[in-house]
Amino acid sequence: MVSLNEKPLITTQAIIQPNPSNGVFLIRSEKEKIKQVVVMDNLASKISSNTNSVNDNLMTINLSEYPKGIYFELVEIGNFFKTEKLIQE
Repeated sequence: MVSLNEKPLITTQAIIQPNPSNGVFLIRSEKEKIKQVVVMDNLASKISSNTNSVNDNLMTINLSEYPKGIYFELVEIGNFFKTEKLIQE
């Protein structure tokens, strides 16, 4: 059950390519506008936040200045949120 203050999880698909990557990730939504992407390290510390998209359904995230490893992104698409794992090689 979702309270009035919480946004439900995304039911539409967010596609991340390539994943794993050398640091540059492309995030695409099939139907809804991507409003924001927040990237966190494995300790859940926010390292990046991006609201500038290439277009409404496409966003590029550049983590090449960060060490190789596993990161997590919180994608806000339309009125929904989705968490995805990013692998930087």
